[in-house]
Amino acid sequence: MTKDRRQSLYRIFLIPLLVFIISVAGLIMALIVEGKADFLAGLAVSAPVAVLLILALRSISKKPEQRRNV
Repeated sequence: MTKDRRQSLYRIFLIPLLVFIISVAGLIMALIVEGKADFLAGLAVSAPVAVLLILALRSISKKPEQRRNV
């Protein structure tokens, strides 16, 4: 595998991997910790929803000619 291909795979999977790690950490923290930390666990578990909302809002705010036709 060439260096360019490895670099592109890294860029493709970096954000999903980070979201996954944050979500799993939030789930584990929600099971283990009690009290005020439950709020942080809830934020961590809702990270995928937040990412999807941000991407959807960015897509809606773009002009039609700036959108990619997939």
